[in-house]
Amino acid sequence: MADLSIGTPVDPTPTIAQEALAAAADAPGYPTVAGLPAVAAAARAWLARSLDVHSVSAVLPTIGSKEFVALLPTLLG
Repeated sequence: MADLSIGTPVDPTPTIAQEALAAAADAPGYPTVAGLPAVAAAARAWLARSLDVHSVSAVLPTIGSKEFVALLPTLLG
């Protein structure tokens, strides 16, 4: 579920977001832990384009920072 009411929304939900959510609505199951390769590639491209960071070898999409902090010891072994 995507709760688009969190925060202080002042703009309508973009049509592209509505269509993407609707298209993925019938996809049962949890996402893979490391995320889809396309998501990781998009994150690396954003880092390069927006922050001029080109040395990222891996990214880990998470639901939020608390999830990342909680999982970090496990991820680091």
